[in-house]
Amino acid sequence: NIIEETVLALSRMNVRQVGILATEGTVSSGAYHKVCSAHGLTAVAPAPEDQRRLNDLIYRSIKSGIRPRAEELERIAAPLRRAGCERLILGCTELSLIKRDGGLDERLYIDSTEVLALRTILRFGKTPIGFSDILLEAATFDNNKR
Repeated sequence: NIIEETVLALSRMNVRQVGILATEGTVSSGAYHKVCSAHGLTAVAPAPEDQRRLNDLIYRSIKSGIRPRAEELERIAAPLRRAGCERLILGCTELSLIKRDGGLDERLYIDSTEVLALRTILRFGKTPIGFSDILLEAATFDNNKR
């Protein structure tokens, strides 16, 4: 479960408050909020205007083949950081492309797709390569205890 795995990794990082960067549908479903709450984390969604800007970034830029700059996402994320979010979840596969292209601080953002990929590799007993040390430490835990 991509949401569960991401929240568990954040919990292992001792994060208590996270921002959710995802489509309006994902945010309004409350899926991340429910799992965060179950693990003692507080999830914060963008303000409505910032959510509209994020939707535009996802649908009008990335899905249209236009490469957005990391600064565009940073402007949306800044109010969440000011509100006390320690980490920001990239909860949409399209947002992974911004991280892939560089410019996002690994200490501030966690990519749910990357977490799921790492946990899948580990689940099959393989050695992951190419993941950050921060993510490896947070997502590497005993598969048999889950």
